[in-house]
Amino acid sequence: ARQFAERALKLNAKLAWPVEALFDLMCKVRDWQGALATLAVAQRQSLLDKAVAQRRRAVLLTAKAQQAEDSEPESALELALEAHRLAPDLVPAAAIAGRILASQGNTPRAARVLLKTWRLAPHPELATVYAHARPGDSPRDRLTRVRHLGRLTPHGAEAAIAIAIAAIEAREWLEARKALEPLLGPHLTQRVCTLMARIEGEQHGNAGAVREWLARADNA
Repeated sequence: ARQFAERALKLNAKLAWPVEALFDLMCKVRDWQGALATLAVAQRQSLLDKAVAQRRRAVLLTAKAQQAEDSEPESALELALEAHRLAPDLVPAAAIAGRILASQGNTPRAARVLLKTWRLAPHPELATVYAHARPGDSPRDRLTRVRHLGRLTPHGAEAAIAIAIAAIEAREWLEARKALEPLLGPHLTQRVCTLMARIEGEQHGNAGAVREWLARADNA
């Protein structure tokens, strides 16, 4: 299939179907560089809307960054930051950039990247990276940082859950319960039930309450 698509593309680069087929095939085998080259052909021939092309490029750059994060962090950071510029709401790109910048001691820049994406797409991975953006922070320090996420998205469930997790780690049980309280309604989720079970277990050692919350998690 790849050979047919490549031959068709050589015969007529203005055809949309071989470009799309080749792009999909390269993504399936994780040939990110090949997919980027195919995407460039699509852009040159105006076969894709600009916004779609930018989004695809951002995703491919993020995939390359994921591969390189452990072995080549500098290269991964460059790829992730370019992806972040193209698609500020792309969570994995911001998370990779945030982790690497934090590991380099550049906490302010890591925070800027993470908060920009958080405002557009609150996500638990962003909250985790943001909480640990400054190595050596105590659990209380991390709680102080995470409270800022709550101020940015005060009515969002992700902020409440992030604050609850940080509060549990800091053993601030009242704040953890208060953060989760608005989420204990009819649309209860497994994550919230699990956190409530953790609070009951770690604060009071209440095995019965833990079992009750875990049972509710099964049906949440």
